[in-house]
Amino acid sequence: GDEKTVVALSAPPYEHVYRDSDLVLQAYYESKQYGSALAIVGGRIAERPSDFQLRVSKAVIQHESGDTPAAVATLRQAGKDLPEFKAQTDQFIAEITK
Repeated sequence: GDEKTVVALSAPPYEHVYRDSDLVLQAYYESKQYGSALAIVGGRIAERPSDFQLRVSKAVIQHESGDTPAAVATLRQAGKDLPEFKAQTDQFIAEITK
């Protein structure tokens, strides 16, 4: 969760090596750099659109950043795209909109 480490790993010569690492994603999330965390997750979703956990991760980050409507939209889209997880997305939506 060290922001200086994230900045160092995001700069040359490391920016291409570490940009999509789980450690960098976690550091962005923990340091509340939600835009950067969402960029990583969004790229992963584009590569692996059927990965339900990535969709949930995106919704969690959106919710934590204060954008609950975007989190709900992400979960609704996940339920449409991956109908086998619709019951779970409905449950998550109910939890975050209480």
